[in-house]
Amino acid sequence: MYTCAVPPVVLAPPPLTATESTDTLLEFIVVSHPPPSHTNYLHEGRTLVGKHDIVDVGALLLKDVSRLGAGEYSLTVSNALGTGYNYTTLHILCKRYGQSVL
Repeated sequence: MYTCAVPPVVLAPPPLTATESTDTLLEFIVVSHPPPSHTNYLHEGRTLVGKHDIVDVGALLLKDVSRLGAGEYSLTVSNALGTGYNYTTLHILCKRYGQSVL
């Protein structure tokens, strides 16, 4: 059996819509051999703030999202052979007004 090493590839989910004050799971698909040695999530190009958990490589749980959580989320992973990157957009549906915020 042969195995080959490849740089990471990240596939992003389509844009998502979440309801305000709920938990939302962003799931990216990461293909990498060897496994990524570095993982970095960003929101609107900045370090994540607020309540969140990195569940696994490629899975980010945002807790109790608010309108401030809307926007672009990106994932960058790397291993010895290279770097993979992708992003998705999260829309928040406000309970009070029943409209989406981006």
